[in-house]
Amino acid sequence: MSNIDKIRELRERTSVSLALCKGALTKSNWDVEEAIIVLQKMGELRKGKRAAKVTNAGLIKSYVHHNGQIGVLVEVNCETDFSARSEPFSEFCENLSLQIASAAPDYLSVNEIPDNVMAKQKEIFLAQVPEKVPENRVEHIINGKLKKWFADVCLVDQKSVMVDKMTIEQMRANLVQQIGENVIVKRFVRWDLCE
Repeated sequence: MSNIDKIRELRERTSVSLALCKGALTKSNWDVEEAIIVLQKMGELRKGKRAAKVTNAGLIKSYVHHNGQIGVLVEVNCETDFSARSEPFSEFCENLSLQIASAAPDYLSVNEIPDNVMAKQKEIFLAQVPEKVPENRVEHIINGKLKKWFADVCLVDQKSVMVDKMTIEQMRANLVQQIGENVIVKRFVRWDLCE
């Protein structure tokens, strides 16, 4: 199992941010069970319990570019209507719609990338590794290239175009702390005229 797969598994099991999952796995020498203990010691799993709460409120935000040639719809869920009507939640949804319009992500998260697409991308990156690279470094190089690719094609991994030096996932995690409820970016669609 690759390090990326371990991060994905830990994320799915704990609902903790990708950055915290990677940090915990690094501290635990990439052992998933040990990483869960690291997260428990950090107190992060208690926060993760919010992920189990039902998120049946939220907003569908739309954006149409001024020239009428790009359109976006994004659904963001939270736990209560009160939070869905709050300024921070509304601002986050607005930022997301602008992010999708300008950065044109292909997927919501790494988990949505089809296996065949992931396999093809790994094959491409493997072909780009110079022959002189030692075999024990090849996987590390491919994982690094995948991480950069995720930051291009996955919405939650992209750097925000609105908030400097933050990813969309970091913005979402900040919003969770701010409003005290779980927030889930559920889905999005982006249209380009004549595409």
